[in-house]
Amino acid sequence: MRKLFTIILVLAVFASFGQRAGIQADRVLSMPAIGIEKDAHLDTILPGNWASATSVVTYNWSQDGASLGYIFGTNSYGDAGYGQRFDVTEPYEIVKAIFWIGAKFGNTGDIVFTVWDYSGSQPGDVLGSVTVSMADITAAENFEDALVVEFDEPIMVTGNYLMGADISGLSAWEDNTYGLGNVSSTEDNGTQLGYAYALEGTQWVPVLDYDVDVDIAIFPLVQVPGETYAVTFNVDMGGATGFDPDAHEVWLTGNFTGWATPGAEGSIQLYPAPPAKEATVIYEEGFEPANDTGILPDGWTQKKANNAIGNDLQDLATGDREWIRFSEQFYPYETFNATWIRTGEASMHINWNVEAEQNVYAITPEIELAPADEMTLEFWMYFSSAYHTELNILLELDGTWEVLEELNSTAHANLYESAVTIDLTGKVGTARIAFVYKWTDGIQMNIDDISIFGTLGEPEELIYTATADVPEGELLYKYFSNAFGEGWDGGEWAGDPNRSVMVDGDLVLNDVWGEQPTVSVDEIQLDMVTRVYPNPVRNTLFIQSEQQIDHLRMFDLAGRLVYQTEVMDFETTIDANQMRGGLYILQMISGQQVKTHKIQVVK
Repeated sequence: MRKLFTIILVLAVFASFGQRAGIQADRVLSMPAIGIEKDAHLDTILPGNWASATSVVTYNWSQDGASLGYIFGTNSYGDAGYGQRFDVTEPYEIVKAIFWIGAKFGNTGDIVFTVWDYSGSQPGDVLGSVTVSMADITAAENFEDALVVEFDEPIMVTGNYLMGADISGLSAWEDNTYGLGNVSSTEDNGTQLGYAYALEGTQWVPVLDYDVDVDIAIFPLVQVPGETYAVTFNVDMGGATGFDPDAHEVWLTGNFTGWATPGAEGSIQLYPAPPAKEATVIYEEGFEPANDTGILPDGWTQKKANNAIGNDLQDLATGDREWIRFSEQFYPYETFNATWIRTGEASMHINWNVEAEQNVYAITPEIELAPADEMTLEFWMYFSSAYHTELNILLELDGTWEVLEELNSTAHANLYESAVTIDLTGKVGTARIAFVYKWTDGIQMNIDDISIFGTLGEPEELIYTATADVPEGELLYKYFSNAFGEGWDGGEWAGDPNRSVMVDGDLVLNDVWGEQPTVSVDEIQLDMVTRVYPNPVRNTLFIQSEQQIDHLRMFDLAGRLVYQTEVMDFETTIDANQMRGGLYILQMISGQQVKTHKIQVVK
């Protein structure tokens, strides 16, 4: 679930006061009804003194009987900018602004409507801006006719900020020729959200320093936070006669997109889902003790060389340092330390310095690597000494060695905090893996839980998918493809009805092109008690249910199917080590019902 805050601001700009005399109201404008909204679903935040204001005006000031310009606008004091501070307690996005400008003369120059950071004692960096030509500025006596400016990108504010205008590109005010007058209230002072500033030269000056009780007319209009949920749309295009995945596209639109034209901006394009992949363990070794001799498991061999790249391997001589199976039953060099073992009762360990120019190889048995879409070597390591330690990982394939990875305790300090993963995709044939402890000053190193995973894709359906944030309530939608016509002509059927589902949580919808089911399997939320933990998950996700779980699927937030398996049990686990960090949607299917959970995988 995500809460979306969209901010729309009503802004009227001002200039500085200095030692200005003869302030008078140039015009009196009608007071807008608080709560007037330019867009639906907005709440009004009252800035500063506006709650006690009885009218709004633009100010003209004069000296020795001569008019010198607008207080709120360009004037002969050379103001370069103006703005109003907003105090932020919760982050939100500024999308656009409404600038209520009361008077305007002239058409030359630009105004740069700007949001400045105000996390310190003065406005700081520019967070975002948009430039508008004076020729495009319109003055308005009515709030409903105020100027609306939209920023190129939403501006995320996480702390206090100042919103106003950079008018350094405008000329000084000239009577009836050039000027910019802006709206102000006339009551109370401009404290809190109504605290206004003028930029005189390079210094931002609070308006209250001039003992003038005025405030800029700014109305932040805050969209009422609504519940939104991640809805994954999957549509099976396999039965769509005439659809060619190499030539055609699939689109989605609905009430949550404002019924944007299919294929046009605002509609959602769906993309082919990757084939479901099931990980197969090709090889694994946890070094669990089968004896108390410390010998590595059956099939493992040890060699030495004056290099760490697989050349000129020799047998170890008596007394040479070697890799051992490290366990509580066998610890020849030091006191047993259980933290040096990741899981089970043992790990592979080497202790103390090897002889000068000697590199010690621990080599797995032969492993048959069959063709696979993806293949990964994974292991966990523990550098248990502060001394510098180096390790090479080698692959021997059909008799030839290659270095896969070079690790060291300085750059790769790892206390069983995360797995080391090495891509073996494309490696096919009879292979061995060597863990080479290089000659350094290092001591005490452990390797545990070695695995090789292979994954094969078996595409059975032509699934197109996308995920979108959808508001709570009734969701109306429909699929389209240019295989059958452009825009609205490419619908899965002509005219009504639309697909419909009630959204009150994260949801995965599995649809078939052209079918109009009265109730889709995935549109019914499964009412069962489940435990899914830990969340966030780093290694293993545990799933328990009071109702038998038939199948599990996981989707990423782009709607791609990244994992699926048959369970047919009341509890199961998912190995999250094979997943990238990020958010996923877990889908549990039981009979004709489904339940979803949002899962965060951390690395």
